[in-house]
Amino acid sequence: MRGVLLFIIGFTVSFLYAQTEQCGQVEYMDYLETLSPGIKEQADNMYFESLRQSQARNKWDAKDTLYTINVVFHVMYNIGEENLTDEVIKSQMDILNASYRRTNEDTVLTRDIFKPVAADVGIQFQLAKVDPNGDSTSGIVRKYTPRSSYVTSQRFATLQAEQVKTAANGSAAWDTEKYLNIWVCDLSYLGYDLLLGFAYPPTSAPNWPSTSYVNADRQGVVVHYKTVGENSFTTLTSNKTLVHEVGHYLGLRHIWGDAPANDRCNHNYDDFINDTPLAGSSSDAPGCNYNKNTCDPLEPDDLPDQIENYMDYSPGTCQNMFTSDQAGLMRQNLITYRPGIIALKTYEMGPEPMPYIPPTETRVYPNPASTFVVVEIKDPIKENRYKLKITNVLGQPVFEKELESESRQRIEYNFGLSGFYIYQIFENEDVMVEDRMLFGQF
Repeated sequence: MRGVLLFIIGFTVSFLYAQTEQCGQVEYMDYLETLSPGIKEQADNMYFESLRQSQARNKWDAKDTLYTINVVFHVMYNIGEENLTDEVIKSQMDILNASYRRTNEDTVLTRDIFKPVAADVGIQFQLAKVDPNGDSTSGIVRKYTPRSSYVTSQRFATLQAEQVKTAANGSAAWDTEKYLNIWVCDLSYLGYDLLLGFAYPPTSAPNWPSTSYVNADRQGVVVHYKTVGENSFTTLTSNKTLVHEVGHYLGLRHIWGDAPANDRCNHNYDDFINDTPLAGSSSDAPGCNYNKNTCDPLEPDDLPDQIENYMDYSPGTCQNMFTSDQAGLMRQNLITYRPGIIALKTYEMGPEPMPYIPPTETRVYPNPASTFVVVEIKDPIKENRYKLKITNVLGQPVFEKELESESRQRIEYNFGLSGFYIYQIFENEDVMVEDRMLFGQF
Protein backbone atom coordinates (compact mmCIF):
# COMPACT_ATOMS: atom_id res chain seq x y z
CA MET A 1 0.00 0.00 0.00
CA ARG A 2 1.35 3.39 -0.92
CA GLY A 3 2.40 5.39 2.11
CA VAL A 4 0.34 8.44 2.92
CA LEU A 5 2.03 11.64 1.87
CA LEU A 6 2.22 13.78 4.95
CA PHE A 7 2.99 17.14 3.44
CA ILE A 8 0.37 19.54 4.79
CA ILE A 9 2.64 21.48 7.09
CA GLY A 10 6.34 21.62 6.34
CA PHE A 11 8.41 22.79 9.22
CA THR A 12 11.71 22.29 10.92
CA VAL A 13 12.16 21.70 14.64
CA SER A 14 15.62 22.26 16.02
CA PHE A 15 16.83 21.16 19.44
CA LEU A 16 20.17 22.90 19.79
CA TYR A 17 21.16 20.80 22.76
CA ALA A 18 20.81 17.66 20.64
CA GLN A 19 22.42 19.22 17.55
CA THR A 20 19.68 17.67 15.41
CA GLU A 21 16.66 18.89 13.50
CA GLN A 22 13.34 17.11 13.73
CA CYS A 23 10.04 17.58 11.93
CA GLY A 24 6.71 17.48 13.73
CA GLN A 25 4.88 17.07 10.44
CA VAL A 26 3.54 13.56 11.11
CA GLU A 27 2.30 14.49 14.57
CA TYR A 28 0.57 17.58 13.23
CA MET A 29 -1.05 15.60 10.42
CA ASP A 30 -2.38 13.13 12.96
CA TYR A 31 -3.97 16.05 14.80
CA LEU A 32 -5.48 17.43 11.59
CA GLU A 33 -6.87 13.99 10.82
CA THR A 34 -8.81 14.07 14.10
CA LEU A 35 -10.37 17.37 13.03
CA SER A 36 -11.02 16.35 9.42
CA PRO A 37 -11.06 12.57 8.90
CA GLY A 38 -9.74 11.74 5.45
CA ILE A 39 -7.51 14.80 5.12
CA LYS A 40 -4.37 12.65 4.76
CA GLU A 41 -5.81 10.82 1.78
CA GLN A 42 -7.01 14.08 0.25
CA ALA A 43 -3.55 15.60 0.66
CA ASP A 44 -2.05 12.53 -0.97
CA ASN A 45 -4.37 12.82 -3.97
CA MET A 46 -3.71 16.54 -4.35
CA TYR A 47 0.05 16.13 -4.33
CA PHE A 48 0.07 13.46 -7.01
CA GLU A 49 -2.36 15.38 -9.21
CA SER A 50 -0.24 18.54 -8.96
CA LEU A 51 2.87 16.51 -9.70
CA ARG A 52 1.26 14.88 -12.74
CA GLN A 53 0.10 18.22 -14.09
CA SER A 54 3.52 19.78 -13.57
CA GLN A 55 5.20 16.93 -15.44
CA ALA A 56 2.76 17.39 -18.32
CA ARG A 57 3.18 21.17 -18.26
CA ASN A 58 6.96 20.90 -18.25
CA LYS A 59 6.70 19.73 -21.85
CA TRP A 60 5.11 22.94 -23.03
CA ASP A 61 5.14 25.62 -20.29
CA ALA A 62 7.10 28.69 -21.34
CA LYS A 63 10.21 28.55 -19.19
CA ASP A 64 10.97 32.14 -20.10
CA THR A 65 8.09 33.40 -17.93
CA LEU A 66 9.34 34.96 -14.70
CA TYR A 67 6.75 35.24 -11.92
CA THR A 68 7.08 37.97 -9.26
CA ILE A 69 5.29 37.47 -5.93
CA ASN A 70 4.17 40.21 -3.54
CA VAL A 71 5.40 39.65 0.03
CA VAL A 72 4.46 41.17 3.38
CA PHE A 73 6.46 40.54 6.57
CA HIS A 74 4.66 40.65 9.94
CA VAL A 75 7.38 41.23 12.57
CA MET A 76 6.18 40.41 16.10
CA TYR A 77 8.55 41.47 18.86
CA ASN A 78 8.68 41.38 22.65
CA ILE A 79 12.28 42.52 23.09
CA GLY A 80 14.45 44.72 20.92
CA GLU A 81 16.45 42.01 19.17
CA GLU A 82 13.23 40.47 17.83
CA ASN A 83 12.28 43.74 16.10
CA LEU A 84 14.40 43.06 13.03
CA THR A 85 15.47 46.10 11.04
CA ASP A 86 14.42 46.86 7.48
CA GLU A 87 17.97 46.05 6.39
CA VAL A 88 17.76 42.55 7.89
CA ILE A 89 14.41 41.90 6.19
CA LYS A 90 15.75 43.14 2.86
CA SER A 91 18.83 40.96 3.20
CA GLN A 92 16.52 37.97 3.63
CA MET A 93 14.67 38.99 0.47
CA ASP A 94 18.00 39.05 -1.37
CA ILE A 95 18.76 35.51 -0.15
CA LEU A 96 15.28 34.31 -1.12
CA ASN A 97 15.57 35.76 -4.62
CA ALA A 98 19.10 34.49 -5.19
CA SER A 99 18.06 30.98 -4.12
CA TYR A 100 14.98 30.84 -6.35
CA ARG A 101 16.75 32.39 -9.35
CA ARG A 102 19.93 30.35 -8.79
CA THR A 103 22.12 33.44 -8.67
CA ASN A 104 23.50 32.56 -5.23
CA GLU A 105 27.29 32.52 -5.04
CA ASP A 106 27.41 29.03 -3.52
CA THR A 107 26.09 27.38 -6.70
CA VAL A 108 29.76 26.53 -7.31
CA LEU A 109 29.39 24.01 -4.47
CA THR A 110 26.78 21.97 -6.34
CA ARG A 111 28.39 18.65 -7.19
CA ASP A 112 28.88 17.92 -10.89
CA ILE A 113 26.44 14.98 -10.81
CA PHE A 114 23.61 17.34 -9.82
CA LYS A 115 24.48 20.40 -11.92
CA PRO A 116 22.45 19.16 -14.94
CA VAL A 117 19.24 19.18 -12.87
CA ALA A 118 19.91 22.29 -10.75
CA ALA A 119 17.38 24.91 -11.83
CA ASP A 120 16.41 28.55 -11.86
CA VAL A 121 12.84 28.28 -10.52
CA GLY A 122 11.76 31.37 -12.43
CA ILE A 123 10.04 32.86 -9.37
CA GLN A 124 11.15 36.01 -7.56
CA PHE A 125 9.84 38.02 -4.63
CA GLN A 126 9.30 41.69 -3.86
CA LEU A 127 8.12 43.54 -0.78
CA ALA A 128 4.59 44.80 -1.34
CA LYS A 129 4.34 48.46 -2.28
CA VAL A 130 0.57 48.80 -1.79
CA ASP A 131 -1.42 47.44 1.17
CA PRO A 132 -4.93 45.92 0.96
CA ASN A 133 -6.46 49.40 1.47
CA GLY A 134 -4.59 50.81 -1.50
CA ASP A 135 -2.14 52.81 0.62
CA SER A 136 1.62 52.88 0.11
CA THR A 137 3.57 50.45 2.29
CA SER A 138 7.08 49.21 2.94
CA GLY A 139 5.77 45.64 2.95
CA ILE A 140 6.80 45.30 6.61
CA VAL A 141 4.32 45.35 9.52
CA ARG A 142 5.67 45.64 13.07
CA LYS A 143 3.72 44.87 16.23
CA TYR A 144 4.64 44.52 19.88
CA THR A 145 3.52 41.35 21.66
CA PRO A 146 3.53 40.63 25.40
CA ARG A 147 4.44 37.03 24.57
CA SER A 148 8.06 36.10 25.15
CA SER A 149 7.49 33.17 22.76
CA TYR A 150 4.64 31.75 20.70
CA VAL A 151 5.58 28.19 21.71
CA THR A 152 4.55 27.06 25.18
CA SER A 153 5.19 23.31 24.93
CA GLN A 154 6.93 20.83 22.65
CA ARG A 155 3.70 19.09 21.68
CA PHE A 156 1.82 20.71 18.79
CA ALA A 157 4.23 23.63 18.71
CA THR A 158 2.92 24.77 15.33
CA LEU A 159 -0.66 24.76 16.58
CA GLN A 160 0.39 27.18 19.33
CA ALA A 161 2.40 29.30 16.90
CA GLU A 162 -0.69 29.70 14.70
CA GLN A 163 -1.78 32.37 17.17
CA VAL A 164 0.68 34.76 15.55
CA LYS A 165 -1.68 34.93 12.55
CA THR A 166 -4.60 36.33 14.55
CA ALA A 167 -5.34 39.99 15.20
CA ALA A 168 -5.92 39.27 18.89
CA ASN A 169 -2.56 37.60 19.52
CA GLY A 170 -0.42 38.62 16.58
CA SER A 171 -0.90 40.27 13.20
CA ALA A 172 -3.84 39.43 10.95
CA ALA A 173 -2.98 38.25 7.46
CA TRP A 174 -3.23 40.56 4.50
CA ASP A 175 -5.38 39.12 1.71
CA THR A 176 -3.72 35.72 1.29
CA GLU A 177 -4.96 35.48 -2.29
CA LYS A 178 -2.86 38.54 -3.18
CA TYR A 179 0.13 38.43 -0.81
CA LEU A 180 2.59 35.89 0.50
CA ASN A 181 2.33 36.55 4.25
CA ILE A 182 5.46 35.84 6.31
CA TRP A 183 5.23 36.05 10.10
CA VAL A 184 8.48 36.51 12.05
CA CYS A 185 8.36 35.85 15.78
CA ASP A 186 10.01 34.04 18.69
CA LEU A 187 9.47 30.28 18.35
CA SER A 188 11.83 29.22 21.13
CA TYR A 189 10.84 27.04 24.07
CA LEU A 190 12.47 27.27 27.50
CA GLY A 191 15.40 29.09 25.95
CA TYR A 192 15.95 26.52 23.19
CA ASP A 193 15.32 27.32 19.52
CA LEU A 194 12.67 24.64 19.28
CA LEU A 195 10.85 25.51 16.07
CA LEU A 196 12.49 27.17 13.08
CA GLY A 197 9.50 27.55 10.79
CA PHE A 198 6.44 26.05 9.11
CA ALA A 199 4.24 26.76 6.13
CA TYR A 200 0.90 25.84 4.62
CA PRO A 201 1.18 24.41 1.12
CA PRO A 202 -1.57 25.10 -1.42
CA THR A 203 -4.95 23.99 -0.06
CA SER A 204 -7.41 25.18 -2.68
CA ALA A 205 -7.03 22.17 -4.92
CA PRO A 206 -10.23 20.64 -6.33
CA ASN A 207 -10.05 17.56 -4.11
CA TRP A 208 -9.32 19.40 -0.88
CA PRO A 209 -12.10 18.82 1.69
CA SER A 210 -14.09 21.97 2.41
CA THR A 211 -14.24 21.07 6.11
CA SER A 212 -10.50 20.69 6.53
CA TYR A 213 -8.54 22.52 9.19
CA VAL A 214 -7.47 25.37 6.95
CA ASN A 215 -8.78 28.76 5.99
CA ALA A 216 -7.60 31.72 3.99
CA ASP A 217 -6.25 33.58 7.02
CA ARG A 218 -3.82 30.76 7.83
CA GLN A 219 -2.11 30.70 4.43
CA GLY A 220 1.52 31.76 4.62
CA VAL A 221 4.81 31.08 6.37
CA VAL A 222 5.94 31.45 10.00
CA VAL A 223 9.66 31.59 10.85
CA HIS A 224 11.74 31.99 13.99
CA TYR A 225 13.25 35.47 14.12
CA LYS A 226 16.75 34.07 14.58
CA THR A 227 16.66 32.49 11.09
CA VAL A 228 15.94 35.70 9.17
CA GLY A 229 18.40 37.66 7.06
CA GLU A 230 21.90 38.87 7.82
CA ASN A 231 22.04 39.21 11.59
CA SER A 232 24.06 37.82 14.46
CA PHE A 233 21.72 34.85 14.97
CA THR A 234 21.47 33.32 11.52
CA THR A 235 24.59 31.21 11.77
CA LEU A 236 21.96 28.75 13.02
CA THR A 237 20.71 28.05 9.48
CA SER A 238 22.68 30.36 7.18
CA ASN A 239 19.45 32.16 6.27
CA LYS A 240 17.99 29.21 4.32
CA THR A 241 15.00 28.45 6.57
CA LEU A 242 12.69 30.79 4.67
CA VAL A 243 13.85 29.34 1.34
CA HIS A 244 12.87 25.88 2.64
CA GLU A 245 9.51 27.00 4.05
CA VAL A 246 8.48 28.91 0.93
CA GLY A 247 9.18 25.66 -0.90
CA HIS A 248 6.54 24.02 1.31
CA TYR A 249 4.20 26.98 0.72
CA LEU A 250 4.51 26.27 -3.01
CA GLY A 251 3.83 22.57 -2.52
CA LEU A 252 7.21 20.84 -2.15
CA ARG A 253 7.89 18.01 0.27
CA HIS A 254 11.05 16.97 2.06
CA ILE A 255 13.32 15.04 -0.28
CA TRP A 256 13.46 11.96 1.98
CA GLY A 257 9.66 11.65 2.05
CA ASP A 258 9.39 11.78 5.87
CA ALA A 259 9.82 8.01 6.06
CA PRO A 260 9.53 6.48 9.54
CA ALA A 261 12.72 5.03 10.98
CA ASN A 262 11.63 1.42 10.34
CA ASP A 263 10.60 2.04 6.72
CA ARG A 264 13.44 4.03 5.20
CA CYS A 265 14.44 3.68 1.55
CA ASN A 266 10.98 2.34 0.83
CA HIS A 267 9.76 3.68 -2.50
CA ASN A 268 6.35 4.21 -0.88
CA TYR A 269 7.98 7.08 1.04
CA ASP A 270 9.52 9.64 -1.25
CA ASP A 271 8.92 13.13 -2.58
CA PHE A 272 8.25 11.40 -5.94
CA ILE A 273 10.30 14.05 -7.72
CA ASN A 274 12.24 12.29 -10.47
CA ASP A 275 15.45 14.28 -10.19
CA THR A 276 15.89 14.08 -6.40
CA PRO A 277 17.47 10.71 -5.53
CA LEU A 278 15.72 8.40 -3.08
CA ALA A 279 16.92 9.17 0.46
CA GLY A 280 16.30 7.26 3.65
CA SER A 281 16.67 10.13 6.09
CA SER A 282 17.24 13.83 6.46
CA SER A 283 20.79 15.19 6.45
CA ASP A 284 20.80 16.72 9.91
CA ALA A 285 24.36 15.92 10.96
CA PRO A 286 26.82 18.81 11.38
CA GLY A 287 28.78 19.69 8.27
CA CYS A 288 28.27 18.73 4.63
CA ASN A 289 28.49 14.95 4.37
CA TYR A 290 28.97 14.49 0.62
CA ASN A 291 29.44 10.75 1.15
CA LYS A 292 25.91 10.30 2.53
CA ASN A 293 24.07 7.66 0.50
CA THR A 294 21.29 6.10 2.51
CA CYS A 295 19.65 4.00 -0.24
CA ASP A 296 20.98 1.47 -2.77
CA PRO A 297 24.65 2.53 -2.63
CA LEU A 298 25.67 -0.66 -4.46
CA GLU A 299 23.34 -0.08 -7.41
CA PRO A 300 25.35 0.96 -10.50
CA ASP A 301 23.16 3.99 -11.31
CA ASP A 302 22.50 5.04 -7.72
CA LEU A 303 23.17 8.65 -6.76
CA PRO A 304 24.17 9.95 -3.33
CA ASP A 305 21.73 11.88 -1.17
CA GLN A 306 21.17 15.37 -2.53
CA ILE A 307 22.32 17.31 0.52
CA GLU A 308 22.57 20.44 -1.64
CA ASN A 309 18.78 20.56 -1.90
CA TYR A 310 16.91 23.29 -0.02
CA MET A 311 14.25 20.73 0.96
CA ASP A 312 16.71 18.66 2.98
CA TYR A 313 17.66 19.32 6.62
CA SER A 314 21.36 19.69 5.81
CA PRO A 315 23.09 22.78 7.22
CA GLY A 316 22.33 25.94 5.28
CA THR A 317 25.95 26.14 4.17
CA CYS A 318 25.39 22.90 2.23
CA GLN A 319 22.13 23.95 0.55
CA ASN A 320 22.35 25.66 -2.83
CA MET A 321 19.79 24.22 -5.28
CA PHE A 322 16.30 23.26 -6.33
CA THR A 323 15.92 20.74 -9.14
CA SER A 324 14.19 21.23 -12.47
CA ASP A 325 11.25 19.01 -11.48
CA GLN A 326 10.88 20.80 -8.15
CA ALA A 327 10.81 24.08 -10.05
CA GLY A 328 8.13 22.71 -12.36
CA LEU A 329 5.96 21.60 -9.45
CA MET A 330 6.24 24.96 -7.67
CA ARG A 331 5.38 26.85 -10.87
CA GLN A 332 2.42 24.54 -11.47
CA ASN A 333 1.09 25.09 -7.96
CA LEU A 334 1.65 28.84 -8.21
CA ILE A 335 -0.31 29.36 -11.42
CA THR A 336 -3.02 26.84 -10.49
CA TYR A 337 -3.64 27.34 -6.78
CA ARG A 338 -2.04 30.70 -5.91
CA PRO A 339 -2.33 32.81 -9.08
CA GLY A 340 -3.52 35.91 -7.20
CA ILE A 341 -0.17 36.45 -5.46
CA ILE A 342 1.57 36.90 -8.82
CA ALA A 343 2.22 40.63 -9.03
CA LEU A 344 3.99 40.55 -12.37
CA LYS A 345 4.75 38.22 -15.27
CA THR A 346 7.90 39.01 -17.19
CA TYR A 347 8.65 37.28 -20.46
CA GLU A 348 12.39 36.95 -20.89
CA MET A 349 14.29 34.43 -22.94
CA GLY A 350 16.31 32.06 -20.82
CA PRO A 351 19.58 30.51 -21.96
CA GLU A 352 17.87 27.24 -22.90
CA PRO A 353 14.14 27.72 -23.48
CA MET A 354 12.12 24.53 -23.22
CA PRO A 355 11.27 23.25 -26.72
CA TYR A 356 7.65 22.62 -27.63
CA ILE A 357 6.83 18.92 -27.66
CA PRO A 358 3.55 18.00 -29.41
CA PRO A 359 1.15 15.57 -27.72
CA THR A 360 1.84 11.88 -28.23
CA GLU A 361 -1.79 10.90 -27.60
CA THR A 362 -5.27 12.40 -27.61
CA ARG A 363 -6.46 12.90 -24.06
CA VAL A 364 -8.16 15.14 -21.48
CA TYR A 365 -6.59 16.07 -18.14
CA PRO A 366 -6.37 16.73 -15.16
CA ASN A 367 -8.34 13.90 -13.61
CA PRO A 368 -10.09 14.72 -11.32
CA ALA A 369 -10.91 18.14 -12.77
CA SER A 370 -12.47 21.14 -11.07
CA THR A 371 -13.25 24.15 -13.28
CA PHE A 372 -11.25 23.45 -16.43
CA VAL A 373 -9.68 20.70 -18.50
CA VAL A 374 -6.84 20.65 -20.98
CA VAL A 375 -7.58 18.84 -24.24
CA GLU A 376 -4.65 17.46 -26.19
CA ILE A 377 -5.14 16.22 -29.75
CA LYS A 378 -2.46 14.21 -31.46
CA ASP A 379 -1.66 15.45 -34.98
CA PRO A 380 -4.78 17.60 -35.52
CA ILE A 381 -5.74 18.34 -39.13
CA LYS A 382 -6.63 21.96 -39.72
CA GLU A 383 -9.52 21.18 -42.10
CA ASN A 384 -11.22 18.75 -39.69
CA ARG A 385 -13.77 19.61 -37.00
CA TYR A 386 -13.16 18.65 -33.36
CA LYS A 387 -15.56 18.54 -30.44
CA LEU A 388 -15.52 17.72 -26.71
CA LYS A 389 -18.70 16.10 -25.38
CA ILE A 390 -19.38 15.17 -21.75
CA THR A 391 -22.29 13.01 -20.58
CA ASN A 392 -23.38 11.71 -17.21
CA VAL A 393 -23.48 8.00 -16.38
CA LEU A 394 -27.02 7.83 -17.76
CA GLY A 395 -25.81 9.02 -21.14
CA GLN A 396 -27.40 12.45 -20.80
CA PRO A 397 -25.29 15.27 -22.30
CA VAL A 398 -24.16 17.91 -19.80
CA PHE A 399 -21.47 19.77 -21.75
CA GLU A 400 -20.47 20.16 -25.38
CA LYS A 401 -17.97 22.46 -27.04
CA GLU A 402 -16.46 22.84 -30.48
CA LEU A 403 -12.66 22.67 -30.33
CA GLU A 404 -10.02 24.49 -32.30
CA SER A 405 -7.89 22.46 -34.68
CA GLU A 406 -4.98 22.81 -32.29
CA SER A 407 -2.88 20.28 -30.42
CA ARG A 408 -3.52 21.73 -26.97
CA GLN A 409 -6.25 23.97 -25.52
CA ARG A 410 -7.78 24.79 -22.16
CA ILE A 411 -11.55 24.53 -21.72
CA GLU A 412 -13.43 26.23 -18.87
CA TYR A 413 -16.69 24.62 -17.75
CA ASN A 414 -19.31 24.48 -15.01
CA PHE A 415 -22.02 21.90 -15.53
CA GLY A 416 -23.42 21.01 -12.13
CA LEU A 417 -22.98 18.25 -9.61
CA SER A 418 -19.68 16.58 -8.83
CA GLY A 419 -19.24 12.98 -9.86
CA PHE A 420 -18.12 10.60 -12.58
CA TYR A 421 -18.81 11.57 -16.19
CA ILE A 422 -17.92 10.23 -19.62
CA TYR A 423 -15.99 12.43 -22.02
CA GLN A 424 -15.61 11.95 -25.77
CA ILE A 425 -13.42 13.76 -28.27
CA PHE A 426 -14.79 13.75 -31.81
CA GLU A 427 -12.96 14.28 -35.08
CA ASN A 428 -15.70 15.16 -37.54
CA GLU A 429 -18.31 12.51 -36.62
CA ASP A 430 -15.88 9.88 -35.35
CA VAL A 431 -15.01 9.32 -31.70
CA MET A 432 -11.25 9.63 -31.27
CA VAL A 433 -11.15 8.79 -27.57
CA GLU A 434 -13.67 8.04 -24.82
CA ASP A 435 -13.00 7.65 -21.12
CA ARG A 436 -14.39 8.22 -17.63
CA MET A 437 -13.34 11.19 -15.49
CA LEU A 438 -14.18 12.68 -12.13
CA PHE A 439 -15.49 16.22 -12.59
CA GLY A 440 -16.76 18.90 -10.28
CA GLN A 441 -15.97 20.97 -7.17
CA PHE A 442 -14.27 18.96 -4.42
